[in-house]
Amino acid sequence: MTSIAIALSRPRINRLYKLRGKQLLYPEGIVHLNDTAVKLLTLCDGTRRIIEIKDIVFDEYGFDMSINQDINDSFLQFYNNKWII
Repeated sequence: MTSIAIALSRPRINRLYKLRGKQLLYPEGIVHLNDTAVKLLTLCDGTRRIIEIKDIVFDEYGFDMSINQDINDSFLQFYNNKWII
């Protein structure tokens, strides 16, 4: 998936995964998440595009190139791990 396609997608958590507090549960185990991952995954409800999710985060924390890159990296990891679809 290209970065443009990712930015325009409306991600939601894969139905095989359940977000519970700071843990992402799935049939084979548990992933312990940091606060940033929880915030991003909570916003992945299938209604918001990634660029809209990023705007929410920037409104809360301010825009910074390193934050922007961290968010991009996080979403790539989420897609690669199939946590979001």
